[in-house]
Amino acid sequence: KRPVNVGLPVNSAYFDGHPTLRKLPTGDYEMYFTSFGLDDRPGPELTNLYYTIYKDGKWSVPEPVVEINTDFHDRMPSISQDGHYLYFSSDRPGGFGRDDIWISEYDYAAKRWGKPYNAGRTINTPASEVTPAIHSDNITLYFSSDRSGGVGGYDIYVTQKLQNMPSGAMSGGDTESIWKKPANLGKPYNSENDDEYPTVIRSGNYMYFASNRQNGQGSFDIYRAKVPPFAKPEVVITLKGRVKEKFSEKGIEANIRISDVEGERNFATHQPEGLYSADLINKKQYKMTVSAPGYQTIEYIADLRDIHTPITIQKD
Repeated sequence: KRPVNVGLPVNSAYFDGHPTLRKLPTGDYEMYFTSFGLDDRPGPELTNLYYTIYKDGKWSVPEPVVEINTDFHDRMPSISQDGHYLYFSSDRPGGFGRDDIWISEYDYAAKRWGKPYNAGRTINTPASEVTPAIHSDNITLYFSSDRSGGVGGYDIYVTQKLQNMPSGAMSGGDTESIWKKPANLGKPYNSENDDEYPTVIRSGNYMYFASNRQNGQGSFDIYRAKVPPFAKPEVVITLKGRVKEKFSEKGIEANIRISDVEGERNFATHQPEGLYSADLINKKQYKMTVSAPGYQTIEYIADLRDIHTPITIQKD
């Protein structure tokens, strides 16, 4: 469709960009983006991360992600579809190069983002790593880098988690062994110019990215390409539904723990309906544990090993 300006209060008189969007279990949309701290937009002078929610036909006034923003450039956010991790690029101290990819984990108990930690030297180099994009499989990460050995300028790379994030990662735990060695997508995806902002659709078949290669319409244009087999993400299965009282329709604020052989993750239902949604990958069997004060804990086994196409499973 013809692009429509998002308008106020999201857009300002200055730079507003790098948006990343996810759909909440309530049906509302949450967007994180980059902007500068202004008189009417609190934050440090350089680029910061902000978030806004689309509800009842309008965007809320953007709020700064105070747990992440620093006096350095914090930009290019990418939120995982489960809302558990926020990836971004920053030139803050403590990195390996000019710009590094950093990660923040959401603390559901405290209801805020945790202290960011560096993605590690497997991903980051003395060069610049930018435009991270975590796929909805929560495993495959695409990003751009101008490191040596590429086709030219900024090239697009792909890596995957080899295991779940360790619970101590945000406090200095080992992040080196988590990721595969990043692979350059090569030609024709990368050019002698800059190729950035990769976004791969849910099915994994197509990638959209920005490039200032020759024969375009302007400075940076949007391109689409089929994803090469080695760079495809995993098959994503969505498990969604409501947590409610057994003999009524009352939604419950519950904690949900999803575990597999590689680890576990925890999150809470959305009130007041008690809605939840989780993107999982196939090839695995998961145990889902639902608990809430004053209620009996429920366990559910989701066996996704024989599912090979993206589907949504409704489970209340």
